[in-house]
Amino acid sequence: MGGLRKCWVQPAAATPKPVWNPDIDQPIDFRAGWQEVPDTTEYDNAFKSQWEHFLRHVAVDTPFPWSLREGAKGVQLAEAGRQSWRSAAGSHWQTCRAESLLHRSSAETTTRRRS
Repeated sequence: MGGLRKCWVQPAAATPKPVWNPDIDQPIDFRAGWQEVPDTTEYDNAFKSQWEHFLRHVAVDTPFPWSLREGAKGVQLAEAGRQSWRSAAGSHWQTCRAESLLHRSSAETTTRRRS
């Protein structure tokens, strides 16, 4: 599983093999078997590296591998990610709101039955 700055793995030998038993609480801590992958390489800031690459291209006329089209594709990817996040956050909000309304509706029905 990868994050922005760290990565974790769970070797097959360490993967829990649970047996479902509805009569007891789950005794397995599923997060315990994950191990953080150590950093073996120090990476420089990618934005800084690309900016330095671009300035070198402008000042010394070195080849620059990314065209305006490639830059536009990067912007499209960022916008798609943002839109995806917004729709996921929105759908989560919609789900929470729907559950809240459903709960309120069932509570009102119960109250009416008692009256």
